[in-house]
Amino acid sequence: MDKFSVTNMEAFLEGGSSAVEKVNIALGKNVVIEGVETASGFPASNLTDGTTGSAWMPSEAKWPVTMTIDLEEEKNLNGIAFAPNQAAGGFPITYKVEVRNGATWSTVAETIDGTITGTISIDYKGTADAVRFTFNSTDSTLVPEMRELMVYENAGEKVEYDNVALNKPVDVKNVGTDRPASNITDGDDNTFWSATSEGIGAEITVDLEKNEMVDLVEVVFEKAKLPFQFEVRAIEADGTETTILDKKSESNALERRYQIPVEREIKGIKYILTGKSGAGDFPGAWAALAEIKALREKEVVVEAINVALDKPVTGSDAESGKPLSNITDGKEDTLWISNGGVMPANAQIDLINSYFVENIELIFEKEGLPFQFHVDVIDSNDVVHTVLDMRENDTVIDHKYTIPVGKNIKAIDVKITGNNGQGTSYLAWPAIAEVKAYSKPENVALNATVNPDTGAALVDGNETNGITIRSGDVKEYIIDFGKIVDINTIETIGKAYGGLKYTVEYRSMEDENEWISFLDKSANTNASEKLLTALKNPITTNAVKVKFINESFTINEFKAYKADATGKLLTYIGELEKTYNSTIVGELSGQYPQEAKDALLLSINNAKAASQKMELILWK
Repeated sequence: MDKFSVTNMEAFLEGGSSAVEKVNIALGKNVVIEGVETASGFPASNLTDGTTGSAWMPSEAKWPVTMTIDLEEEKNLNGIAFAPNQAAGGFPITYKVEVRNGATWSTVAETIDGTITGTISIDYKGTADAVRFTFNSTDSTLVPEMRELMVYENAGEKVEYDNVALNKPVDVKNVGTDRPASNITDGDDNTFWSATSEGIGAEITVDLEKNEMVDLVEVVFEKAKLPFQFEVRAIEADGTETTILDKKSESNALERRYQIPVEREIKGIKYILTGKSGAGDFPGAWAALAEIKALREKEVVVEAINVALDKPVTGSDAESGKPLSNITDGKEDTLWISNGGVMPANAQIDLINSYFVENIELIFEKEGLPFQFHVDVIDSNDVVHTVLDMRENDTVIDHKYTIPVGKNIKAIDVKITGNNGQGTSYLAWPAIAEVKAYSKPENVALNATVNPDTGAALVDGNETNGITIRSGDVKEYIIDFGKIVDINTIETIGKAYGGLKYTVEYRSMEDENEWISFLDKSANTNASEKLLTALKNPITTNAVKVKFINESFTINEFKAYKADATGKLLTYIGELEKTYNSTIVGELSGQYPQEAKDALLLSINNAKAASQKMELILWK
């Protein structure tokens, strides 16, 4: 399965297995232009919008031109590039590229004569907090034009956050307001609140409106090198205030942003401007603030995948050009149509393997059709279950139906049985656009036996209802699945100060009295309510033992997901198809040759064929 991984496919597109994935950290950053005025309709923001389809242009032919990108913090760079107008090839344009570390600028690339053609890539590896490009020309009639500036950093494992302060109310005290306080929680670092004076003593409070689990508070100023002294407080769940960042005696100029660990439930954030140090580039600055964010690590979820995609379909004869295979091609704008409008007509999807399907999505050509129909599923024991019965339907149908299933099934049968004559399309022939079957790995802990039984709510499937544990209460539970299963993912849903902490052991299949540790979250500081951990290797067992460590906490649900390699491969295929669809053919930076894209498509098709042949659980 390795050869079908996204990482290997990305490397394959690059033309070798040693390619390092990079991310353009200049995207969306401000670019300061010096030396010439910018022409209307060709703003500097076009230089970092991620496309060479837009451009920056000046209002006149004037050289030199300097473009500076402030990265806002020190970054480890792995390459710099710029894309001029492709028509500039052969024109006499020289360049100098510099990087800044602290207050020191260093030249990393420079030309003093010659021409430029196409995208210019500079192999710079090192640190920088800003990058400056200077362009010049000996042709005074040539109008400068630039399509894109790019600054690359190796793409590491990044933690993503939700901002629970987004669009929350903001209260400002002790100072008049110029630009609105709502800018502080609008999610845009480039808008800011400003005062009508220096604003010493100003208090700004963000109301989260309820207790929220917060990992980090981020305070973003209008710009770096401001002279402010300040304090940041967390408003605790009980209404008290705790200082989380004290800069009241700061003597240096400020950074643009500060991230402050919190890792607990709070219900508000207060910023207090206490003074000015006189340091920095703007000693006379009036009070201003770009953003206050309350960041919570994004919940990792077990994603449902469409296991009906590209599966074989049998059933009633089809109109020419409207085959049954259109029902599982992943496209909602293609149709199967019953040959000659024959009714009843049916389509049966063979899922090849048995999957735990949460729901089916049935998509017709459009709403307002007059069909009567029903949807059946066939389980692994060949028992037929009707999951949607519209055989007596006396009105027009919807465009889409989401149908709960909640069973292990191996086939889906959709049968259009009649036409009730309703609506403007009463002469319509039986037709279906798409059938999708969404599957997650089976949660084998659902309704399992829990000892002691006071923990039964851990496995009842209700994520909003749980148990609150306090000091002295039982904190150890054995969850017995009643059968031997392979498990590769554990999920817990609960809340605890500083993050839910626990360990999990599994019962040995050789000695039922032996418990083997396989998951240790005793040092967890992630305050998210949902914690999902994928195991490096699956474990085989019939029971697990969970030991909670926090003094007090609330636990709503414990889930143990069954290993399913076919689902894993289908997830890979979906990711590969996204990569394929976003790949642009061309010769510019970030584009790929046609033969590489064709080769990726061949690999995707091979992976699809492999998924349809998998009848056993295989592991990467």
